Amino acid sequence: ANGLQYQKQPYLLHENYNYYLWNLKEGLPDMIVTQDNVWSTHFLTTVPSGQPFHFYHKDIDLKFNSKTLFDTLYLRFEKTTDGDKEYFRFYHNDYPIRRNISVTLKPELVYNRAKTHAYSVYGKKLNFQGGEWTEEGLKFYTRDLVKFTLAEDYGPPTVTPVKLKSDKIIVLIDDRMSGIKKYNAYINGAWLLMKYDAKRRRLESQPQTLNKQLDGEFILKVSDNAGNERTYIKTINSK
Repeated sequence: ANGLQYQKQPYLLHENYNYYLWNLKEGLPDMIVTQDNVWSTHFLTTVPSGQPFHFYHKDIDLKFNSKTLFDTLYLRFEKTTDGDKEYFRFYHNDYPIRRNISVTLKPELVYNRAKTHAYSVYGKKLNFQGGEWTEEGLKFYTRDLVKFTLAEDYGPPTVTPVKLKSDKIIVLIDDRMSGIKKYNAYINGAWLLMKYDAKRRRLESQPQTLNKQLDGEFILKVSDNAGNERTYIKTINSK
């Protein structure tokens, strides 16, 4: 911490384990060294609460406003690469944050910017965060300082028909990467009102808005947040 080395004495010895305390207000340690191991702490800086704070780094830019934090944040971060994946890891999974933080990731690899967005990483699962590309990198807003990566999405949404009848239309729509952004349905060229249940990924026609049955050419266009689109066409016949 502070470019100096400190030798600490344990405050507690219990069952062959030594326990140490360090006051982070006295400085942020770069590493912890024992006789057997060396651990990097990944501390970068101290972020005060109750005031705007901007942090610029070769891998990330962060912007906090005066109401972002409940208390002081001792920022910990690590950038790693695994093959064609870059990971931007903040060590604050359980840290409560009051307001959104502006996060800009600065990747070293080259991406198709039109198809690439930020995702939070939980095990093998990716959760869409979105973002917009700037001169500095990919910028997005979040209340979770967790592990992030960049991923490209080229796959269009899926459309699975459940019921295609003249009295009701039900389809399931899904997109496993960037998520559903919009949808539009038509019957014989006329726009058709559909009710979307996001939890069940279910689209259902609202026939009470029509004065006739749902006969003819049914067209459904579904787009995801990466600009991929799926068009589903089916002829519905009441006979």
